[in-house]
Amino acid sequence: MLGSSVSIPYDLWLFRLLLALAALLLIGAVSSPAWLPIAATFARRGALLLAIVAIAFVLIRTPTRDPFISLGRVFTIWCPFAAAALFYGIWCWRAGRW
Repeated sequence: MLGSSVSIPYDLWLFRLLLALAALLLIGAVSSPAWLPIAATFARRGALLLAIVAIAFVLIRTPTRDPFISLGRVFTIWCPFAAAALFYGIWCWRAGRW
């Protein structure tokens, strides 16, 4: 977890990946008319699918019962994922496709 002495090896990389995917989805949501429809569909769905698979990989690979690690994961994993899901929804809404 970020900022603790407990070593969770994949959390930092997952955090960075989720932030990058959220940034991609935000850029896509802002500039949605400029994207080709097929490229936008692959980018949207691919980004969200990659985020889900990455979270599942990290949670399966490094399970924990430590409440502090779980609390840290709420902020380092679930908040960026919620932002990515929100930007996915906005981009789909602007494009008119789910």
